[in-house]
Amino acid sequence: MRPTVFDRDENGALPEKKPSAAVRGAGELSGGDYTKILILGSGTIAGDVRAERIRSFGSGELHGVSEIGTLSVVGAASFGAGLIAGRVRALGALDGRGRLEARTLIVTGACEVGGDVLVDEVRTLGLLECQSAETSSFRVRGAVQIDGLLSGDLVELHLGGLDSRVKEIGGERVEVWRHSFGKRNPLVKGLGWLCNPGLRAYLRVSTVEADDVTLENTRAETV
Repeated sequence: MRPTVFDRDENGALPEKKPSAAVRGAGELSGGDYTKILILGSGTIAGDVRAERIRSFGSGELHGVSEIGTLSVVGAASFGAGLIAGRVRALGALDGRGRLEARTLIVTGACEVGGDVLVDEVRTLGLLECQSAETSSFRVRGAVQIDGLLSGDLVELHLGGLDSRVKEIGGERVEVWRHSFGKRNPLVKGLGWLCNPGLRAYLRVSTVEADDVTLENTRAETV
């Protein structure tokens, strides 16, 4: 993956100090360069934004191109034109219309991306939807819906809740397993039907190409 604009120095600081901003209740911020942005309630950032960190608790909307060192979401958040980040962590729902580029993507809940996902490490518990995914490590517990290619050095799917669909999978090691989680995990139980281990889920894929392949509950045309 190419470096993000937020590769920091050894002290973890951005080269220049920028203002910080907060939305409490409901409000809107203009785009621009910030150090930190905090959303508590319902907040909108109207234009392109660059920030070292954005934390959203409730509902956050990023309407322009977003370049963020760390994005933390609890609740729901959306990005419009594209997201470039160092680390993205979401508990709830993350929705975007453009491409998502990051070093790390960690989601508990649902992540729907209208464009491609280019992330070094993906870890999700729930549902992930995108056009294509290019990763180094891709671990999903739940379901995936990918219209194009899913590629990675390691691709690991633990199927649960919904059926999964991927056009093509390629990598060094591909593992697809039936559910092996949930009975002792109260968080998974809280997600309900989405990751219900009592529901048998399948992966439908056109082509799987890898050096090491393990498949369960998979309907593939070519392996």
